[in-house]
Amino acid sequence: IHIDGSGENHAVDYLLTVFGAAYADGEPVASDDAETAAFYTLAQMADMPLAGDVFSVAEELLGPVQRATR
Repeated sequence: IHIDGSGENHAVDYLLTVFGAAYADGEPVASDDAETAAFYTLAQMADMPLAGDVFSVAEELLGPVQRATR
């Protein structure tokens, strides 16, 4: 996902890559490339200030999964 920073008054563009995997165990840990790392539900993400199409892509990918686990 390419997000043009100028469209949102950011100094930089973003290139997001989506990876899928089965959750095994543990908690995410931020490294030198991120301030924080965490797992979020779609409901939690809905209240976050996300760049560009991040939420719509997450909803497209995770919506069916999260609806099935309710």
